Amino acid sequence: MKTVFTLGLLGMGGIAHADLIVVQDLGGTPLSQYVDMSLLPNQQTLEAAAQSLNLQNEEIDMNSLLLPQPQKEFSPGVVTKHKVEIKIPMPIFLIGGDAQSIKWLSANAAYLKSIDAFGYIVNVTSVNFIKSMEKQTGLELAPANFAGLSTFIGTAHYPFLIENGWITQ
Repeated sequence: MKTVFTLGLLGMGGIAHADLIVVQDLGGTPLSQYVDMSLLPNQQTLEAAAQSLNLQNEEIDMNSLLLPQPQKEFSPGVVTKHKVEIKIPMPIFLIGGDAQSIKWLSANAAYLKSIDAFGYIVNVTSVNFIKSMEKQTGLELAPANFAGLSTFIGTAHYPFLIENGWITQ
């Protein structure tokens, strides 16, 4: 009985094995084997788009493509320190383009730099404003859309810092 039971378990168990497919450009297998290339823009399409937008030989700031970032969900206000349930692997902070955020960022810039916090900014319409804040504080800021985040972090106000599972202002 013991032998049959053991054999039954061994018979039911099995080892599944599948080769891992890594898609990267090492000059080997063509990407077209994995992706429908007709869905990607070709060189001619990209050149026509650039010409229609008059973008020849111009640098494009990628942040400008993310603006404006109006966030009705978030507004300047008071954030009470509390635990957050989401796991964020590094400290992040969120500010807006308002006076309260500018003051908070200036006051906390040294600490934010010391912990290598990553900065996001909402409710701004100008890349020049972002660049000016970066120059003033020495911190990088990325425009972001945080729609839906307030539910997970328990606040609809900024500025704030999320670090080690806590949100503070």
